[in-house]
Amino acid sequence: MVFVDEAAANRAASQNIQDSLSTTQAQAEAIREGASGKASRLCGIVGSNDSSPLGKHLAAIRLNNPQPADGQSTPACLKLAQSFF
Repeated sequence: MVFVDEAAANRAASQNIQDSLSTTQAQAEAIREGASGKASRLCGIVGSNDSSPLGKHLAAIRLNNPQPADGQSTPACLKLAQSFF
C-alpha cells in the first residue's frame, strides 16, 4: 500500500497502535515524538521488548546511516540506537 500523505499515514498508524491494531508501543511513542516513515518503524524495532538483538542491531545501523526516503527519526531514538553498536 502506498500513502500519498505520509503525515496522515503516520497519524493513522499511531492510532492503530494505540488501539492495539498494529506494531509496537515503541513505534507509537516515536511517532508521537515526531518520527516518520520507515524511521518510525526502525525506532519501534530498536525500542521494543520483543525484537531480537540482531534485529535491533540492524535497525540501529540503518538509523545511523539514514537514506533520504527513510523519513525522520528522533533524538531519543538515535540515542537508544547507539547502545546497539
